[in-house]
Amino acid sequence: MKQKPLWLQMLYIFLTVVGCVITLAGISVIADGTEPLVAGIILLVFGIVFTTIFLCLNSNKIIKAKDSKKSNSNKKSTNSNNSVKTTRVTTKQNQKTECITRKDFGCTQKDYEEYESKLKTFLSDVKLPENFEEFLLAFKSSRKRYIISKDKQNFYKIQKLIGNTNFLKKNEKYLIEDDYLKQFTDILVLGFDEYGHGYFLLSFEKNKTNPQVIFIDNEIDTPVLLANNFEEFVKGLKTVNDPEIEEIDLKNDIILGIRFNFEKQPELEPIYKQYRILHNRMYRGNSKAYEQIDALEQGELSRQCFEAFNGKIKTLVRNNGKKEAWKDVIGNDYEKTDFGKRRILCGLLQANFLYFLPKEYYIDENNDYPVVEKNKK
Repeated sequence: MKQKPLWLQMLYIFLTVVGCVITLAGISVIADGTEPLVAGIILLVFGIVFTTIFLCLNSNKIIKAKDSKKSNSNKKSTNSNNSVKTTRVTTKQNQKTECITRKDFGCTQKDYEEYESKLKTFLSDVKLPENFEEFLLAFKSSRKRYIISKDKQNFYKIQKLIGNTNFLKKNEKYLIEDDYLKQFTDILVLGFDEYGHGYFLLSFEKNKTNPQVIFIDNEIDTPVLLANNFEEFVKGLKTVNDPEIEEIDLKNDIILGIRFNFEKQPELEPIYKQYRILHNRMYRGNSKAYEQIDALEQGELSRQCFEAFNGKIKTLVRNNGKKEAWKDVIGNDYEKTDFGKRRILCGLLQANFLYFLPKEYYIDENNDYPVVEKNKK
């Protein structure tokens, strides 16, 4: 609604004050008793009516102003709290991606009104994929919650869906309240990742009835295509222990920036990969993996490490930089090694435990190798 000019607002306030003065004058005349009682009553009634009229007009204006401010409050906070984000969106709006289109979304009241209007139109016209509701209902009990990106470089876990009932209604509420997603067109929120800042989205831009499925992390801000259509997405869902998931996880696995150089001891690589896969399973909540890790550490992995390094390595480097003799730390008989020494043997490949091999055995990209203590004269 068009606002009244400032001078008219000020006039309302002035006339309201005048009405109050007339009312007080009427009360004063009645109380004094020197003037005719009728004159006091007339002044009192006139003052009350006069004040009420302009007070109502002014109050109406105030209420409208408050409503306007209230509707703009979230938008103004968005402008201040997400100014960096808005700038980023503006600078990236011309970048083309294969799965999502950006637009330059402003923060004015008009921008929000236009957005809400277009969103409601979109939601009224959108057609969800076939068997979509069955998928939502079945997801809660499903173990298949992982999806690999189309480029096979990463995988993502769907921690929860936006809901398995009233899907469109929940989307309307969420998309209106989430300022980050307003920069994208023709999308619905399918669910969220395990970290709380990643979105699984249905993109209807290219197909109005069978959307692409994409993932975007609002901290990285780069869309990732997961599936070209919903059927492909459902078929592509995998369990936590799927070989493809574990292979990608292993490929992306870096321990403290230091990695063992398997060119030195290639025979250790197969069992170490098995060991890392079990670690990654444990991190993703597989309770059985802990027992398997322990069995490898106290068995085959530690034995192979002992056979590979015993007799070849004379000195180990402690994590404080102090050098210690192999025979003093590990000994020369594997059968006499205890629980702790076998863990130390496995830790030589991890490069994140108590002892390290000589530096040439590692690919040390981040210079995390301990500063070796100089020999004292």
